[in-house]
Amino acid sequence: MMLVTLLAAVYAILAAAAAVVLLRRLWAASRDGKSRLRKADAPDDLPRRLVRLVRASVDAGLLTEAGPGGLADVEVRAREARDPYRTAGELIDYLARVSAASGYAEVNGVIKAVYQLGNTLRAREGDVERCLEPLLARLKACKVGTSAVARVEYVRPGALLDARTMAPVSYGARVTQPLGVIVYDGGGRVLSKAKVLCG
Repeated sequence: MMLVTLLAAVYAILAAAAAVVLLRRLWAASRDGKSRLRKADAPDDLPRRLVRLVRASVDAGLLTEAGPGGLADVEVRAREARDPYRTAGELIDYLARVSAASGYAEVNGVIKAVYQLGNTLRAREGDVERCLEPLLARLKACKVGTSAVARVEYVRPGALLDARTMAPVSYGARVTQPLGVIVYDGGGRVLSKAKVLCG
């Protein structure tokens, strides 16, 4: 009986120590994300939205996978070979550098990076969409050639692949991760397809 009590006490102490370590990692990762985005200079509140996304999404499951390096150890999911970042920390640094983008192609690149960050941190869809809102407003202020952007549409995970409006970067019939948005002109013509991962 005494041995069982002793083992239970040791287990409780170890569990408490593990919880403290994870809480410190969570706090450090959240602080790291905020400090990386501090240098962002955007014409809207995109950096603040990204900080909220990081704070809401960093959790114990993510950081136990990553190790003691926090965001610098978290590999970017849905990464393409030419992307200039490999870890969540590098992706956040990239977002801080390009957060003021206003040109059509540049804003689309920021949209892709926001989707990748949300996917990497396993963020809720609504949290990612809140980060995309100011970027969609910037897109609507752009022109593609001589055509003005009239409407922008999200692609939802689970949607059936539509070759008219989506550009798949992997094989499959359903969207597993959007990496872009569908852009239309005033006449309903697709100006650019949404890049998507399928499965």
